[in-house]
Amino acid sequence: MNVLRVDAEGSLVHAEQARPEPQASELLVEVAYAGVNFADLGTKDGVPGSEVSGVVAAVGEGVSGFAVGDPVVGMRAVGGYAAYTRLPAALATKLPAAVPLDTAASVYTQGLTAYHLLHTAGRVSSGERVLILAGAGGVGSLAIQWARQEQAGIIAVASTPEKRRHASSLGADKAIGYEEVPALGEQAVDLVLDSVGGQSFGDALKVLATYGRIVVYGQAAGSRPELQVGQLIGRCQSVTGFSISLLGLTAPERFRHGVSALLQALAGGTLHPVVEHVYPWREAGEAWSRLRSRQSVGKLLLAFK
Repeated sequence: MNVLRVDAEGSLVHAEQARPEPQASELLVEVAYAGVNFADLGTKDGVPGSEVSGVVAAVGEGVSGFAVGDPVVGMRAVGGYAAYTRLPAALATKLPAAVPLDTAASVYTQGLTAYHLLHTAGRVSSGERVLILAGAGGVGSLAIQWARQEQAGIIAVASTPEKRRHASSLGADKAIGYEEVPALGEQAVDLVLDSVGGQSFGDALKVLATYGRIVVYGQAAGSRPELQVGQLIGRCQSVTGFSISLLGLTAPERFRHGVSALLQALAGGTLHPVVEHVYPWREAGEAWSRLRSRQSVGKLLLAFK
């Protein structure tokens, strides 16, 4: 079968390998679309890709609720840049007819991440002020829409005027550059969603209100400054880490609650995936270059069909 792999020199190349078989608690999926994510860029000498949609080709031992031919979407795939990939059944969802495979691949991981950042980890309440770093990215674009449904005040942070206009078009009340965050002032926001890290984390902490929360789910800009625990104690603030795949594997009922909310929002038209471009799988290198440029807005996909 066709695969895209990163070779020992770090280049993304086409290769052929045998079709895998699902292990216990897994599905084998014939891939239609694979999401392109920053985590893929860190692949070392192997097949990237953790997020796919497609059709079930085989069902592993111990799996129920899925059958060969079912359209599915899932995360934590094993080598998703391939014609076929293994997928944990616990992190897969059978798709209703109203949700096509390309839409599912564009929104599943990042839409669920955005939902649970706000509701599970962040405990957002109506009227609170939410600061969303990387507000024009895949998660950020969807977090703005989820936060709008909760009637939160939304400040999106993005690096370029184009990205800030995009965030505003999705419903952000204010869209600012990273250098403008400190000017928001003390007690400015109740919840911060942070995938950036570095100095941006420190700046966000300075504008966090008493009882405020920062939810960390990535560190694209590098490690974070050391926390002054005394400040957290004195202002009853908290910093929480979050992983959507860990939630799915350890708290399946809570994870599935987010899945239900996601499918309902897609079917009802209250959540709109933002797809910048769908690349044929042989053009994956161009997709990676676009992602590395940090100029992309929304989601990039690879099409295998």
